[in-house]
Amino acid sequence: KALAVEVEALIYYINYVKLDGSVGCIVNGAGLAMATMDVVLSGGAKPANFLDIGGGADEDKVAQALNIVLSDKSVELVLVNIFGGILRCDVAARGFLMAAEGAPHSIRPMVVRMLGTNADEGRRILSESSLDVTLVGDLSGAAEAIRAAIDV
Repeated sequence: KALAVEVEALIYYINYVKLDGSVGCIVNGAGLAMATMDVVLSGGAKPANFLDIGGGADEDKVAQALNIVLSDKSVELVLVNIFGGILRCDVAARGFLMAAEGAPHSIRPMVVRMLGTNADEGRRILSESSLDVTLVGDLSGAAEAIRAAIDV
C-alpha cells in the first residue's frame, strides 16, 4: 500500500515518503520539510511522512497532497507548514477545503502555519471553514499545538 501511495504522489509531482509516526506533514520545500519534521519531534510526536508539494502547486495538487496524507490510517494530526511565494497561501487553503469536501469522513485535525503571499487570506479561509484547524504563527507554536493535541 505504501508503495502505491508513493507512486500516486509521483503522478502529481509530489515528493512523498511514508514514515512510521502519527503526524502527517504537508510542506512546500524540502528544507522546510526537514525543519517541519524536527518540529513534530520537538512536539513529542513522530512524523508520518515527508511530503513536499513544491513551490508551484495549485489547488488540485494541494488537495491531492492532503488526500495522500489522509490515506495513511496512522495519521492522527496533520501539520501544514507553507511559506507562500509562488504557491500563494490562499491557494493552499482552498486546496485543503477541496480535499475536505471530497472526503469529509477522512479529515483529521490540522495545525497550520502560513507565512508569505496571501497568508492572511489563507488563514481567514481556513478559520471560517468547518475544518478542525489550529492556526499558529511560528514553529514553536506548531510544536506546542502538537504537544497539546497528543496530550488530549
